[in-house]
Amino acid sequence: WQWQTIDGDPTTIFANYTHQISPESTAALGFLQHNTGVFLDVGVHLGYVHTFPLEDNIKLRVGVNLFAFQEKLADDIFVPDPDIELPELDSSNRFLFQFSPGIGLQVNQFNVGLGFENAVGFTLSDNENEDSGNFNIVTGTLSNDFPVVLFQGWDQGFFRPVLYVKSIPDVDTQFGFNGLLSTSRFWLQGGYNSFY
Repeated sequence: WQWQTIDGDPTTIFANYTHQISPESTAALGFLQHNTGVFLDVGVHLGYVHTFPLEDNIKLRVGVNLFAFQEKLADDIFVPDPDIELPELDSSNRFLFQFSPGIGLQVNQFNVGLGFENAVGFTLSDNENEDSGNFNIVTGTLSNDFPVVLFQGWDQGFFRPVLYVKSIPDVDTQFGFNGLLSTSRFWLQGGYNSFY
């Protein structure tokens, strides 16, 4: 929940199952529901990543996410004024596919990555003039894993700071960082994003 009001607060639900197929590949299947208060998106997520060992301690990872979802008006509280044209509401009940690939390079504990949101996307609707925004949103990440042992007798964990930059057309470039502390008994995560 992004905030709490009596009704209409934007919510996102994402349930995911991830399975390691082999030491080099992993697949994921998920359910998503995103309610912006105006639109309701309900669909599925499929993901796959494969790791290619290049040399000692150097790995190349290539992955893809596929999202398929139905978008419709969230409720009938919002009634558009017929005198005001809102192209977003022309096809208020549509089915969308989004294909989002990513690539990452790991050298020892250092990682650099590049991801494309909606690299290829299309809409199954009656609106032929709709721009799917292919290859418009790009995210770059940098991270490093630092080994840590918090208490004697515990297995070694790690601390992973991540710095990222996200470029979105017609919007200020977003940047942020987050950190993950992972041990054999618990994990702790937090972060900051310039947009939120």
